[in-house]
Order: sequence, then C-alpha cells, then structure tokens
Amino acid sequence: MKKIFFILLLLNIIASQTIAQTIFKLKKYIPNKIGIEWQFKNNVNDGLSPIVIRNAQKIDGKTRREENNGDYRLQNITKNGLEIYKLYFVGNRFIEYENPIVLMPNKLKIGAVHQSETRYKTFINNELKEQGTQIYEVRIERLEDAQTPLRNYKNCLVIRTHALRIDESGSQKGYELEEWYAKGVGAVKVVGTLFWKNKQGETLRTFKVDAALEKLKN
Repeated sequence: MKKIFFILLLLNIIASQTIAQTIFKLKKYIPNKIGIEWQFKNNVNDGLSPIVIRNAQKIDGKTRREENNGDYRLQNITKNGLEIYKLYFVGNRFIEYENPIVLMPNKLKIGAVHQSETRYKTFINNELKEQGTQIYEVRIERLEDAQTPLRNYKNCLVIRTHALRIDESGSQKGYELEEWYAKGVGAVKVVGTLFWKNKQGETLRTFKVDAALEKLKN
C-alpha cells in the first residue's frame, strides 16, 4: 500500500513539474478573429448584464474590441504579444499610450510574471485632462477547470492581472482580476475588483467584478 502511495505521489510530482515547464501559446488562448463574440452573465447585482464583448473590426491592422456599454479598445497580437494601443470610454473619453503596451507575451508559462509600463494621456472631448504612468503586472498562475453557465471548460489557464494608472498628482486607478482562459475560446470567467485611491494610497471606492460565459458566437 505504501509503495502504491509513493508511486502515485511521484507521478503527481512529475506531472506538476511537466506543467510548470510547459509553454502555452498566447494565440491559442486569446482568439483575435473578427466577429467572435462572448456574452457573460454578470453576477454583480448592480452591474450591466449581460456583458457582451466582440472583436468588431480591423482598423489600420488593429482589432477594435467592443463592449455593449459603449466602451472599446484597440489591440492586436504581434510578435511582442498582446499589445494595447488605445482605450475609449463612454463620454468621449480616450486614453492613449505613449508606446503600445504589451499586456501579455506570446509565450505563457505557469509561475511566470510579465511587467510592462508606459506613459499615458487622458483626453475628454479632445482636451487633455490627465497624464501619468500605466503599469501592468500579469502572473500566469495555474491550470484549472472553470464551470460557466455555458459549459464546464477543462484545463483553463488562470491569469492574474494587476493594472494601475498613477496620475501626476499621485492618485491611482486600477484593477486586480483573475481570469480563466479556455483554449480556442478566450476568457470564460473573471473575478476581481476595480479600485480608486487618493495620492496617500487610501482606497476611495471599489467595484466588484464577477462574470461567467453564457453564450459564444464564432
């Protein structure tokens, strides 16, 4: 009995080491195809539901990723990874980056941490309102199944993202999200928190995020 237990334990250790050394390709977990649409059930009571995200069109070689609340962002998967160029929010508010910021690299590995940073400017009705530094830290955490209203997805890549914008006054806005990415599908589940802090680092406001995939249109 002890021998069987030892063999099983050894096999588990070997399997864990193999997973830790495996390289996962970004394109297989974040589809960039135009027309694909994800519909999420929003489990936050005071949030918009459903949440619909769609790769709407190509603009100058960049993918316009739209949400049904009117927001969108310009992004693309390049030789560097998933690059973000511009964010748009309802109310004619744009955030532009000094340089394209790489949110995730092309090769993902369990335990790896990716960090990126650039300057940003916020415009409202084409008038400069704010500028500062955008920072992303992305950690590839583990493989895990994700149960959603649509189906159960096996062996999802769980990725934790910490995003932070610090303006020139020291005030902070950002989020920390944990997302489950299914191979060939994209994100199927997301939980986390949006936050706003003053220049002393005190939290002024938070908003919970909790959504899971309920429809997928290819």
